[in-house]
Amino acid sequence: MNERFWQSLKDIVEARLKVGSTHSFDHVERVTRFAIYIGEKVGADMDVLKASALLHDIARDLEDENPAIDHAEEGAKMAEKILAELGFPRSKIESVVYAIRVHRFRKGEKPKTIEAQILQDADRLDALGAMGIYRTIYHSGRLGRSVEETVKHFKEKILRLPDFMNTLVAKELARKKVKIVKEFVEALEADMRGDIL
Repeated sequence: MNERFWQSLKDIVEARLKVGSTHSFDHVERVTRFAIYIGEKVGADMDVLKASALLHDIARDLEDENPAIDHAEEGAKMAEKILAELGFPRSKIESVVYAIRVHRFRKGEKPKTIEAQILQDADRLDALGAMGIYRTIYHSGRLGRSVEETVKHFKEKILRLPDFMNTLVAKELARKKVKIVKEFVEALEADMRGDIL
């Protein structure tokens, strides 16, 4: 696909996503960079992968407004329509739709295609490291979570993410990034206990 296509797709996604959300366009851009990095190393279909990454949260604002909506399911439908209108190869649209449908952590699905596996990995990598800490705390504040609830979320989900990576490339990146989160959580718990140093 040419640069004009990708710019058009980016413009559509950026216009759709809310500024100030933990799933805004800057998140999409980071996920896309992770996906490209992994995809180039494992020989994925880069058109499918890039389109999947750019569109994976296209319906996130709908779920934010109505939690009964599954942004992965709805986003897959929206992606199919958007890609068809932009002239994306029909033979590849189904692969993009599948990757978006199964990317969500909460679904607990193990993707069958390499592109869908990479999208899951890329999305999860953005929940780790310094950016992952920022996103978790920001989201916890918006939800009104206590410090204790936030620590619980870090332990029950974020710190376990390396175990759920699909590709070896992502596992290695996750191992490095999770150390930052672990050190932060340990320091936060020390402060909660009232440790002086």
